[in-house]
Amino acid sequence: MVFLSIYHKNSNDFELLNNSLEKLKLSQETNYQKSLEAKQKAQDNLTKGYEDALNTVSNAFLDNSHN
Repeated sequence: MVFLSIYHKNSNDFELLNNSLEKLKLSQETNYQKSLEAKQKAQDNLTKGYEDALNTVSNAFLDNSHN
């Protein structure tokens, strides 16, 4: 009887640990995907910033060359 009680408790503990592990894996996958998306957005914003700066400098040069 005691053996069955210990076995049942260990089975429940294992199931809880397994569920926690699966949740952690899912959470890590989600966080990893979000970090990839954030990295891509930052790269896109940096590219746009460079393009905007180049356009600003080009426009200033063109405006001054007409004077």
